[in-house]
Amino acid sequence: MRKITILLFSLILVFAFSAFSLAGDDDVKIESKFGGTIQVWGSFGQASDTDSTGNQFGFGLRRIRVRYYTNIGDKIKGYIQVEAINAKLCDARIEYYFTPDMHIRMGRFVGASPRGGANTSHTKIDIIDRAQSAIYWTKNTVGSDYRDYGAEFRGKFSDLEVRLFLHNGDGSFNLRARQGDDATGRKQNESLAASGMLIYKPKAVKGLETGGHFGIGNKDINEYTTYSGYVYYEPKPLRIKAEVIGLTKPEAQEDTVKNKWVDKSMLGYYVFAAYGITPNVELLARFETLDPNTDSNLGKDDETNYITAGISYKQFAGKINSKITAAVVIPQEAGDEIDNMTAYIQFQIVF
Repeated sequence: MRKITILLFSLILVFAFSAFSLAGDDDVKIESKFGGTIQVWGSFGQASDTDSTGNQFGFGLRRIRVRYYTNIGDKIKGYIQVEAINAKLCDARIEYYFTPDMHIRMGRFVGASPRGGANTSHTKIDIIDRAQSAIYWTKNTVGSDYRDYGAEFRGKFSDLEVRLFLHNGDGSFNLRARQGDDATGRKQNESLAASGMLIYKPKAVKGLETGGHFGIGNKDINEYTTYSGYVYYEPKPLRIKAEVIGLTKPEAQEDTVKNKWVDKSMLGYYVFAAYGITPNVELLARFETLDPNTDSNLGKDDETNYITAGISYKQFAGKINSKITAAVVIPQEAGDEIDNMTAYIQFQIVF
């Protein structure tokens, strides 16, 4: 693993130095613009009879995102995205394009990871929330917003796109070691996380996209092994999506043995279908399964199925910049009948 990490890191450095050595001193055109997203929603959560917290109904803000884009000539791009609700930085990256189909990016951003995670923009989530397997994945790997600090090479070769991502392994770890720092105060980190992703979009089959990813966490920050594979087929007005996501990470054993760890494996998948009954209205449905511990030795099946049905209305046919989505989610836990249904409606504008 260390040899692979060093090799990838060396390649990224070579690309970076060669890129900036090629940059000229001629006058360059600089372009900038701002954008944003507003998502407001109302929701109803029905609790089970044994849940002391009871039912919940009300309104809230889902996301208030502010974005800044800048292009310096045709080689360099910058991007910043902030969540205004809690004043949190989401993205901050710089990209250098060797060719229109090959570039490197560095900073904090969404790298090689499951397709149903933030590789699907928050503006394009099909039924308000992402699949539970993608949500579980991010909480146990890079953090709750799917982003990490790192450097990634992206290249398109005909119908195939390749992504190679070296990153810290935890999106909350912003490494800024400086000369003169007290070494005793530094957080131990002698490794990096490494992830790769392949995306295949054959021009011969319109609307088809398939691919997957594989990643290894940082043993000093957050150790894990993960994989995913997906098939998306969208010959509109029909859209079909399916993905499987797996994750294994060491966890303290639930007994009195000190410093003893066991691997805990998660497996989840979802199947999504949508049909546009008009250019503005689309019917939505998703079935998903999440098993957070496939290796449970306690004899307990903690697998949960989620059935989601919804409808979306786009103010402007086929566009996401003004959209209303309503959905109902019904969970079914293995061996139990539960009634903690959730219903919500979201209004979104993107500019």
